[in-house]
Amino acid sequence: MCRNIHRSIVPGAEFFAFVQHPDYRFDGPSLAKYGFLCESLGEDSAIGPRVRITALLDPPISFVANPPSREVYEGSLRAAGFTGITWVPLGISAAGVREYGEEFWDDFVGNPPLTMLRCRAAPRAGAAPPGRRRTRAPGAGRCARHAPGARARARRPHPAPPGRVKPSAGSGATARAPCRAPASRAMMPGGSPGNLSRGDVRSPGPGGLPRERSVMTVPAVTDEVEDFVDRCVPLAGFAAFDLYATGMAERYLETARQQVGAAAFAEFWAAWSAALDGRGGPRDLSPVHLEVARALAYLWLTGSWPRLAPAAHAALRRQLANEEFVVAPEAYVEGLVWRTFHGHPAGAKPPGFGTWAVRPPAQPTTEALRRRLGLDEQAVCRTGLAAEVALDAVPDHLLPGHRAWRRIPPSAVPTSAGPATREERA
Repeated sequence: MCRNIHRSIVPGAEFFAFVQHPDYRFDGPSLAKYGFLCESLGEDSAIGPRVRITALLDPPISFVANPPSREVYEGSLRAAGFTGITWVPLGISAAGVREYGEEFWDDFVGNPPLTMLRCRAAPRAGAAPPGRRRTRAPGAGRCARHAPGARARARRPHPAPPGRVKPSAGSGATARAPCRAPASRAMMPGGSPGNLSRGDVRSPGPGGLPRERSVMTVPAVTDEVEDFVDRCVPLAGFAAFDLYATGMAERYLETARQQVGAAAFAEFWAAWSAALDGRGGPRDLSPVHLEVARALAYLWLTGSWPRLAPAAHAALRRQLANEEFVVAPEAYVEGLVWRTFHGHPAGAKPPGFGTWAVRPPAQPTTEALRRRLGLDEQAVCRTGLAAEVALDAVPDHLLPGHRAWRRIPPSAVPTSAGPATREERA
């Protein structure tokens, strides 16, 4: 870790680390009045003591750590190339003294649990002095073998491999190790230089001759994923183009298959495909299959696999925990629910400067939604309803996709009924 930090900062820059004090006495006064505890577990390792850190929140949060000793800190930093290692004691600010008084901080000052470590990154070996830019020798590629040490090794006499010219004595030339040619020098079919692109590409081999032709292929969408996306359009309420654009189709298919079970998911998919092919819909599905369909819609909209109804989870006979979880970090960002109100996920994909002053586009009409989703004009929807109704008569809170939020505040959306009690089932 110290080496990675050293490589990431410029030579001469200072590095500060806010760490646990290596001389902290665990048998000293309690730190509870400062909002945390630091307790020894009575175990020591080559790195340092094992301790339990507890943040006195509501509820408290604890974790076990292994803070390094003073020798480990200093030795690791020196080995990584840091110099001027200094331990800087922490002081109490004037504002803290005014608010709590000096006596309140006596235990902290007498046995400080935290300290600051300061050091400086020494120039790396072979690096140019500050303010001077090291230039690359003419013709040298971006290969590690062109480093100064590699050039010195290349001057040692050794037999020249086939296709490489051995420098003559006194010529001052150095033998260059082979390096992969940049894209702009790739040899295209026919032997002419060109840009590296997908398709047939010939890279130059020894002596400048083209190598055997290799083909760069791009993974295509499988028929299984294509069918999955097409059949999920009515569930998600978005066009196939939008579902593909998330980049999560294959991941969602594997997640659903894993959570439901391969055999049970195949049975559901056959039932759902038959319902769509027969101009039907959710009304043709069993209660368990309806729950799977709801989970798929939830997955596309939020990027999370939901908690299934207990009866459906029991009927599927799955050993996996019935808990909601986010499929992947990128699934949260690619959730389609953000697009229903032209928003963006918190902390990701910001809309850009000045977009708050631009009026969002108007919501599509029912006819436009039908054309986009490829639905027939006679299509009916019965999700959550006692009888079949036309699409225009479905309450707004039951509609998928863009119209799910229209004219309905969150407080007006009916809550789902809880599972039946034992007395009600009896």
